[in-house]
Amino acid sequence: VIYNGDDVIGFGGIFSNPEWPKNLVRIVDRMWHHPSYRDKGLGQGSKYIGLSSELLIPFQTEFCKIRRWTPFFTVEGVRRRAGLKMIVDNHIPKECGYKLLPDMYYTCTGKDGVFYEGQCWQGVVAQGDIDLPKMSVEDCKKIIKGT
Repeated sequence: VIYNGDDVIGFGGIFSNPEWPKNLVRIVDRMWHHPSYRDKGLGQGSKYIGLSSELLIPFQTEFCKIRRWTPFFTVEGVRRRAGLKMIVDNHIPKECGYKLLPDMYYTCTGKDGVFYEGQCWQGVVAQGDIDLPKMSVEDCKKIIKGT
């Protein structure tokens, strides 16, 4: 939880799915920013520091490192990958070591198999490859409509 004085201005969790490899966790899960602390666009001229990129991601990354967890975060849809790359390149501290992975990853529960639903296939930012089902961006565009 991120506060400004007594006011909650943002929050996001750390999520572990029991079907994922041990120690793999999604950070800034279900991230929420108070409307007055949201910026439109990803430009460098923001009037606020990035609640996710400059505060919570570095904090949660260090939290995961201490516990020997492998952190990653995601954004749904192929169309949002360009914005995700801008966040990684321009807003997250380089010392966090994150990069946008080249494929789309299946992040839903998979005990009944992999389903081709758009919300389950996400662009992933991680410090290295992660062991989840994946497909190329091009295949994702062909198979999953509207991504």
